[in-house]
Amino acid sequence: ILEPGGAIHRFEGGVRQKGFKETLKGLVRPAEKTANPRHQASTFARVARFNLWHGDADKAEEACLRALEKARAADAAAPVSPLSGRAPRDMLRLLALIRFSRRDLDGAHRALDEARRLTAPADRRVKGVIEHQTGLFRLESNDPLGALEHLLLARAHKAATADLAGEAACLDAIA
Repeated sequence: ILEPGGAIHRFEGGVRQKGFKETLKGLVRPAEKTANPRHQASTFARVARFNLWHGDADKAEEACLRALEKARAADAAAPVSPLSGRAPRDMLRLLALIRFSRRDLDGAHRALDEARRLTAPADRRVKGVIEHQTGLFRLESNDPLGALEHLLLARAHKAATADLAGEAACLDAIA
């Protein structure tokens, strides 16, 4: 860490981890004090991503479930919002990734199925992302035909939205 005077300090892993945990607490405390469930959902999702990145899938899933609960509360408070359904859908995609990292493939598939259900049919960009993620999970769970079905559907969605990089990624996974 570089101090204002120019001194550089190196910390051992435990001290650095403690600093990260304090930073997370610094994010969560103000969010818990607000009455804004959308802000709380965003904060808990950040905590979930951080814990997943650091390899603590249990804490990541716990934070993600709290984020999902807050996102659903935010949607219930404003059901006619143009953002309605988006936050829970994104939390479900994160939950699928967390469960996949824990090798809970059935749980990951259930979360993606729920995210798919919350996505409007006209939102082809997000449909493509969800189908691509599902296809990759199916590949990992030794279901090549199911994977092919989802990856072809994802490719079609990505082609319809002119997502050339996404389309190439689907073709790469299919190959």
